[in-house]
Amino acid sequence: SYIHSRVRHTGIYTIQLFSPLNQGTGTHNRLADDLIKLFQNKELYPNILTYASTVRRIGDEGNGWYQSNVLIPFTADQLGSD
Repeated sequence: SYIHSRVRHTGIYTIQLFSPLNQGTGTHNRLADDLIKLFQNKELYPNILTYASTVRRIGDEGNGWYQSNVLIPFTADQLGSD
């Protein structure tokens, strides 16, 4: 007989957004918000779940770009047999 085991992995998907400085942040911020709606609290695959996501607005990253990071926490269950 087989005994199934589960190993839970946790992590954070990070999506980095960049847009040219001095072009406004409206479209950039809308895209970040749309990514949150697309990915948070979803079952991406039968064993991958995402949770409440956030946007970390970095601002000027030093090379002429405005940066934001979309952070999406997740768990992934790996099923195996012992």
